[in-house]
Amino acid sequence: MSPVEEISEDFGMRYSIGAPPLDTYAIPDTGSSLMWLQCLDCINCYEQTIPIFDPSKSSSYEPVGCETDECYDAAYSSCDINSDVLGSDVPGIVGLSSHIYSLAGQLSSNELSYCISSNGSTGHSQIRFGLAAIISGHSTTALSNNSEEGGLEETDVTNEWELCYNMKHRYTEQLPEISFWFADNKESYPLSDQNAWIDNSSDQFCLAMKRSNDTISILGMYQQRDVNVGIDLKNFQVSFMYDFNCPEYVL
Repeated sequence: MSPVEEISEDFGMRYSIGAPPLDTYAIPDTGSSLMWLQCLDCINCYEQTIPIFDPSKSSSYEPVGCETDECYDAAYSSCDINSDVLGSDVPGIVGLSSHIYSLAGQLSSNELSYCISSNGSTGHSQIRFGLAAIISGHSTTALSNNSEEGGLEETDVTNEWELCYNMKHRYTEQLPEISFWFADNKESYPLSDQNAWIDNSSDQFCLAMKRSNDTISILGMYQQRDVNVGIDLKNFQVSFMYDFNCPEYVL
């Protein structure tokens, strides 16, 4: 299990890397295969408050050349023209796909689950692997292993909403109910009011979704708050189950 904290507009997963281990944070991404992080000696390093990983101090570190099979097999990979080793412009990501190079793959874990609390720092947001994962609730077929879509990212819920209801002298119970229907499941997945609507502080409640300009729609983290999302990487199934007390994880 690993705790997850809200950092700026993203969610950071705490994990350790290297030998001896160094605690650090990265964005968990269900659509990525590799683990990226900033390390010394980086050029134009971005600011971070936690220590930067120093490969020279880790006995388990080993560079991977761009001519190797590992490099060609890796998603999102590129060669740094200065060092000729695997590099990326996307810092701080933990890949959670079913690929053998993802964290789940390296752990030989076919199942993982996450639950992001709506209570922010006072909640118990976490990611679970293997036998600790919670796979239960409404389920649907996930995208294939070749998909590059995924990730835990907080969507903007502050500006230019297309659909709002005047709620002065009204109750939230009067808002329309919203449910997702999956093509391979006869049951619907209902959204709670707190995950579907947002108060814009003008006596209005607005639908906390925006129109997609792409062929793929995104189910944002705002809609997944207090929901246990289970992922079966072997059978390509995703399940959703409300858990308003995201399982407590004692640090």
